[in-house]
Amino acid sequence: MPPPPLLSTDPLAALLLLAALATWLACELHGALTRNAPAGTRADRFSREALGASSTVGLLLGLEASLRGVARIDGGHALFFAGLAVMAVGLLLRGWAVRSLGELFTGQVSVREAQRVVSHGPYRWVRHPGYAGTLISLLGLGLAFENWLSLAALGLTLPALAYRIQVEERALVARVAGYAAYARGRRRLLPFLL
Repeated sequence: MPPPPLLSTDPLAALLLLAALATWLACELHGALTRNAPAGTRADRFSREALGASSTVGLLLGLEASLRGVARIDGGHALFFAGLAVMAVGLLLRGWAVRSLGELFTGQVSVREAQRVVSHGPYRWVRHPGYAGTLISLLGLGLAFENWLSLAALGLTLPALAYRIQVEERALVARVAGYAAYARGRRRLLPFLL
C-alpha cells in the first residue's frame, strides 16, 4: 500500500504547495487587475469566466481527492516534488509569454487598433505559450497532489482553455494583419505536436 499523500501528512509540503499556488494566483490576479483591455477592443465571449470557473472547480475537486487519498498515484513522495518542479516550469513559461507580449497582454481577449503579431520569445515556437504554461502548471499540480482523480479534476480546465484559444484566434485572425500567416507556421501549444 502506498504511503499517504505527502500533502496530508507533512506541514512543510502543504506550505510549499500553498506557496506555489499563492504565487500562481498572485501572478494571475496581478495580470487580470492591472492589465485591462481598453473599451471597444474586448472580444472575450465569456471565455475568461469559463476558464476561471473551471480551474477553480478543478482545483477544489483535485485538492479534495488528494486529501481523501483515493486513487493515489504510487510514485512515492518524489512525485510531489517533481510536480512542484513541473508547476514551476509552467509558471516560468507563462511569465515569459506575458513578458514577451508586454503592453499587449491583458486579462481579456482583446485586439487593439494596428496591433502587431508578436513572434519573439516563446512565440517563436508556439502561438499560445502562456496557455501551454498553464497546462504544464496544471499537470505539475496534479502530480503534486499524487492522485489520478486530482489530475482528472484539473483536466476540467481543458474545454474552457480550448474555448478561450478558439475565441482568441478568431479575434486575432479577423483583426490583426499577418496573424493567419503566423499561425500557419506554428502549433498552438506544443512545437511539432499540438
